[in-house]
Amino acid sequence: MALLALFTLLAQFDFPLTFGDNIALAAVVVGFVMPPVIDTISRRNWSSEAKAVSAFVLCIPAALLVVYVMGYWKPEDWLRTFLIVFAAAIAFHRFWWKPSGLSDAIDKATG
Repeated sequence: MALLALFTLLAQFDFPLTFGDNIALAAVVVGFVMPPVIDTISRRNWSSEAKAVSAFVLCIPAALLVVYVMGYWKPEDWLRTFLIVFAAAIAFHRFWWKPSGLSDAIDKATG
């Protein structure tokens, strides 16, 4: 009975949280896809600094594509989208693609 009262109370509560708009969500999805793209283009013998620069540079057109497709044209929208794509790409690479072994497999396959 107490659980039902709690759910009823939560259903009536207006949560002030927002999870972003569609462009932010699209940027996160593109950030998830970017690590395999970056691994395909970068080479095994490159230094970690060169790989980081290539990731930075490759996230620029990806963010521009998101901004273009979503129809946002203000410079702050592009900058925010780029930062989300770049940060998501780094995080997904570090915590998803690398531990799963897919990043290393792509790296070995492409040289």
